[in-house]
Order: sequence, then C-alpha cells, then structure tokens
Amino acid sequence: MLLEVLHLHNTAIARLIGLTNSLRKVKPSLFGRSVEVERCLHALIIMMQVFAPHTAAELWSAVCSVPAIDETQRRKTLTVTEQDWPSVDADADIDFILKVFDFSCGRVAVPRQSIEGLNAEEVFKVAAEGPHRWFIDELAKGGHRPSKYQLQQREGLHVTLQLYFDDSLNEEDVKKLLNEMSAQRIKSKKLRRMAAPAT
Repeated sequence: MLLEVLHLHNTAIARLIGLTNSLRKVKPSLFGRSVEVERCLHALIIMMQVFAPHTAAELWSAVCSVPAIDETQRRKTLTVTEQDWPSVDADADIDFILKVFDFSCGRVAVPRQSIEGLNAEEVFKVAAEGPHRWFIDELAKGGHRPSKYQLQQREGLHVTLQLYFDDSLNEEDVKKLLNEMSAQRIKSKKLRRMAAPAT
C-alpha cells in the first residue's frame, strides 16, 4: 500500500512538472490574452496546493491581483483551497489500457467520448477493431479467445480492459507476444528514421 501511494504521489508531481514545462513553452505574449493559458495556469496552481500549499496560496494571491480574461474560471474572493478542482475536457484523450495476467499489453491514447460509458464487450470490440488489434489478432491466431472481460474506468483518466482466458493461454505465451510487439515497434521506428530526410 505504501509503495502504491508513493508511486501515485511521484506520478502526480511528474505530471505537474510536465504541465509547468508546457506552460513555459507558451509565447509570453499569450499570457494575459489567452483564455486557455489562463485556465491552465489556474489549474496548475489549484493542483499544486496539495504538494506545496503555501507556495500555491502565494501564487493564487498574485494571480487574483490582476484582472482575469474569463472571470468564470476562478472565484476571486475565495482562497486557492476553496476553488473548484480542474475537470478533464469532454474532448480530451484518455489512456486505453489492455491487460492479460495483469501484464500491460498496450496503452493507447483514445478520444474520451469514443470509449467512456461502453460496457466490457463493447470496449473489447473497440480494442479488437482499433488500437489493440495486433495483439488481439495474434492471440486469435494461436487459438486464444478471451472467456471473460473485466472493465475498470476512471472517468476522464483511463479505461482498462482485463482479459481472462481459459487454461489454453499461459503467462509465457503473453510474454512472448509482448516481446514480439516490442521488437516490431523498434523495427518500425528504425525504418521511419531511415526514411526521414536528413537535416
């Protein structure tokens, strides 16, 4: 349990650092003019309060001292701890994860609206026809079809589909397929690099 919590903590900090780095790449002229930049800055400060509450409070105070482009993005009279937590956009991409024997067999970003709210069978159909097609086709070539599906979702974050098989499939078969998939990915990257024009 403790390691799991620590992992989530580290992941959250890494994501906040990623958002900070993305904001640093924004042209300075857009600060004070772009609703999207303002929204990202507000979200960063609000989420930062969990890890650095005093710094977040100071930053929030500074942000509230200047006029907002869109006043609906914040409640100026309230502290940073009283602000609404940022929500995921309806058109955002989320992770679609496929698992067999608790091995991650693929993680693909898909449009949130295309997969959230589906049942396990519908999600399997999406996986088999699209992002996880190669892996599922390779399993089918070996005569392995899932006997059961388990769906886990966290709205706005991920959809995870766990596949269960009868005794016909073992962990070694899955590891072998994952190694093949990795080798193909490396090979295709090399081919793309070789085909790219030299600069």
